[in-house]
Amino acid sequence: MNTLHGVNIDNQNTFNNKDERDIQKKLQSILDNLDSSAALSFYNGDKKMDEDTKNLLHIPLENSIRLAKERAKQKFTPNKYKNK
Repeated sequence: MNTLHGVNIDNQNTFNNKDERDIQKKLQSILDNLDSSAALSFYNGDKKMDEDTKNLLHIPLENSIRLAKERAKQKFTPNKYKNK
């Protein structure tokens, strides 16, 4: 198992179907919100964000969401349910 700072990097097997759906919904929500004018850090005048830029942001955002979800699972899982 590959780990980075105590978090499983090979997290394809650690998420169930519900977790995967949650990750994809959150990712889509973030990407959709980047199109609004409220996303000042990506605001480019009156132009919408192009698809290339969205694609470049997709992978790092997804990895960040997965890492946060994995850490939350580790932190909030009671000790009696953790694998020792």
